[in-house]
Amino acid sequence: MGSSLIGINVRASLWSGTAGSWVDLNPAGSTYGIAHAVFDGTQVGVSFFPGIGNRASLWAGSAQSWVDLGAFVPVGMTDSFATGVWKDGPTTYVCGYGGNAGTGALQALLWVVPAPTAVSLIGFAGFLTLCRRRVR
Repeated sequence: MGSSLIGINVRASLWSGTAGSWVDLNPAGSTYGIAHAVFDGTQVGVSFFPGIGNRASLWAGSAQSWVDLGAFVPVGMTDSFATGVWKDGPTTYVCGYGGNAGTGALQALLWVVPAPTAVSLIGFAGFLTLCRRRVR
């Protein structure tokens, strides 16, 4: 999967109506990022790190709030991407996909964050990969 955006300045971004409100969501060390979805103050997408690859990402309005969802995928998964987010009360659901290094197939992923302050959970092992299946 890797970086197909070399030489292009692509930044995960957030703004609220004016150019002056623009916020760069890319975490330190990331060479590009894309925010794919937003819901209720939470943003999700992908951040690319040279030598590491694409990491599913979760933010709460700033680069400093970045949570590496890619750290919570099953062993043997490569590049991960977050594509949607939804909240139901205190629970945040993030859907996406990742590459299976063994088979080369893409697999659907669902992260469930059972806390109202999901973005403060850096390092919290409560992110659960509840569902993974081969995408056909």
